[in-house]
Amino acid sequence: EDFVTADGISFLPFIKNPTLVYKADSVKKLTRAFNRARDRDLAIGIYTRQLFDTRSGEENIVEIAKHKVDDLDLVGIIVYGENKKVDKALDGLKFHD
Repeated sequence: EDFVTADGISFLPFIKNPTLVYKADSVKKLTRAFNRARDRDLAIGIYTRQLFDTRSGEENIVEIAKHKVDDLDLVGIIVYGENKKVDKALDGLKFHD
């Protein structure tokens, strides 16, 4: 449920899980983290370069369906799961500054 101020302004509620933002200095490092997350059966969200040219969730789904997993032009990922597994998957990445 949104937070709503006395004057009717809505704000998003708190997220349920902590969010840490890392950076990959290269596509190779991003791909390594992606593959390590897959190998550990972690939940993964993907951002590909092509998604920046779409205008809706439906277009995103169609765009992703055009590509095999090894051909994705990744620019970002979301990784969720057991702390130890996530730490192993993201090993070598540094916090975003």
